[in-house]
Formats: sequence, structure tokens, C-alpha cells
Amino acid sequence: MRRLLIASLALIACGGAAPAIESTSPDPKSDEGKMARALKGLTPGKPVNCISQFRPSYNTQTIGDTILYRVNNRLVYRNDTTGGCSATPGSDTLIVRNFGSQLCRGNIIRSKPVAARSAPSSPTPRRSEMRTLLMLTALALPLAAATASPPGPSALDRTRDREAQDLAKALEGRVPGKSEKCYFPTRAAAPPEIIGTRTIIYRQSGKRIWVNTLREECRWLRGDRTLVFETLGSQVCRGERIGVRPSGSPVTAGYCFFGDFTPYDRVTKP
Repeated sequence: MRRLLIASLALIACGGAAPAIESTSPDPKSDEGKMARALKGLTPGKPVNCISQFRPSYNTQTIGDTILYRVNNRLVYRNDTTGGCSATPGSDTLIVRNFGSQLCRGNIIRSKPVAARSAPSSPTPRRSEMRTLLMLTALALPLAAATASPPGPSALDRTRDREAQDLAKALEGRVPGKSEKCYFPTRAAAPPEIIGTRTIIYRQSGKRIWVNTLREECRWLRGDRTLVFETLGSQVCRGERIGVRPSGSPVTAGYCFFGDFTPYDRVTKP
């Protein structure tokens, strides 16, 4: 059986948890009927705080106080909003104020009437043509699955597993020491190794490597990227900015910030 997934953003606005879908057939013109039709054949899963790799191109549907983000035919995110909830279903444009590639709890969504996009300018303040809306105070995105069997791992899960395996392989046979604020790279040291979007490894010598876990996920970071360090001395320290460039490009795609540096030494055999 082909799997269907739905992610539900529960508890985002207007008073509480997502309404349950009744087992009886509701009026197809009511919000309950529209919701039942949109989520037909799907069951909610475990809530999470963010939609990873959020894209504005997601098909958005407003049903009452609920917003559905349809990624594709197999994945939908559901959000029951908190706040003004004054969007007009089917006629308002939802404007998501998010930073980066995730839509998370605490982000703000506004709705703008479609007509306002093409209307001539007027002295009316821009703020007045926006209908306040939706502060994402409790993003809960239960990933739903068909009742036949649990869903397999997503592409993101597989990527995370591969990154965890790469890191475990790099640290095999080593034990961590006390984390330090700064690291002094030597000219003889190998170029830094990138694992995933948050880990950079420096190989100081055959016995010691340094692992830096960035302050937060850095979506520009990849294994084939070039790192540009913005430091004034011979050391790199926590909180300093790193530029990330595509291989062979002089243009910086984005910036990341160092976290603490943790040394890992090989276990000495007795």
C-alpha cells in the first residue's frame, strides 16, 4: 500500500488543540467536512517543533483556524493557529516571516487580502491592509502515516543517520577531553573536515582531533564547500563567523558561527 503522510501543526492559534475528525460524515461545506476531506485516510503522528526545509512554494490551504501546508501528495503539515485568526479561507495570501529553511514555533504569519497586491497605492498605512494573524506559539507537527504500517525513514532521516555514522567513524577509538573556547590551527594541519550542517573537524595530529559543533544548524555548510575564516589572530574561537563558499566560487553563500572546540584523543593501550 502506498504510504500517505500528514504532518499536523497542532496548537498554533485560536484556542487550543486541533479538532478531532468525527467518525460520522460531517457537512462537506463545513470546516469539519473540508478538514475531513483534506486529511482523508491519514492519521496524526508525533508532534515536532519545526518544519525542516520549509519552502514558500508549499501549497497552503486555510480551513477555519487551521492552516495546511501541503508539501506533496504524501506529506502535509497541519497548524492550528493561535492569535487573531482573521484570515479569509481561499482569498487571503499568507505571508510567512521565517528566517532560514525552517518554519518553527514562535514564527509569525500574516494574511494579506489578494486584492491588496494589485490595488493602487493609497495613503492608508500598509499595516492596515494586513490582517494580523497567527503567532506560532505551539507548533506541533505530527507526522501522520497510513494505518497499514509505520512510515519508513525520510530522506532527511537517512541523511542524519549517514552524518552520525561519519562522525562516529571519525571519533572511533578516541575519548573526548575538556572543551575549549579557542583552537590554534597549525600550518601542518589538514584542511578542516565538514560533517553535515553543524560539525567541523580539525585533525591536529595523529593522536588528536578537534571537533567544533556550530552554535546552530548552518544550511550553507556541506562537504564540498570552502570555509573562509574571519579571524584577526592565529586562533579561531567560539562565536567567530565563518564564511561558506561553493567550491571554486569567490562569492560567499552564507555564514556560520563557531561553538566550543572539543579535543578527542586516541585511547592509549596499556
